[in-house]
Amino acid sequence: MMRRVTWASFVRTAKGGGACWGGKFPALFEAVLGGSLVLGSITLYVTNEQSVREISIFSAVLLVQSLPFLAAAAIAALERTPLNDFAAWRRAAMLSTYRPRLKRGSAPTAGSPVSGDVSVVP
Repeated sequence: MMRRVTWASFVRTAKGGGACWGGKFPALFEAVLGGSLVLGSITLYVTNEQSVREISIFSAVLLVQSLPFLAAAAIAALERTPLNDFAAWRRAAMLSTYRPRLKRGSAPTAGSPVSGDVSVVP
């Protein structure tokens, strides 16, 4: 006779982050945090009506602190483009060295003599 177990002794979790909603864009939280820092910096700068130097410095500091988060989001966005593919860079290198063939015609000949005291040096 088989015994039926009603409780799970082992719960399997999703691997690779595919189950969470942040899996579609890997740097979603960095983009949100960087955007919030930029928004806070702009808000401080605009609302600083009395031109308090410390508030302006703090606004600049917030802007500088947002740069790593925005860079992470930019790199994550570029990872999904063809710019991240090695074959695209090989194709760009191949196209940049392309030289069209020129039509072969007769060899250039010397033109008529130049008038005056100026002459063509061979």
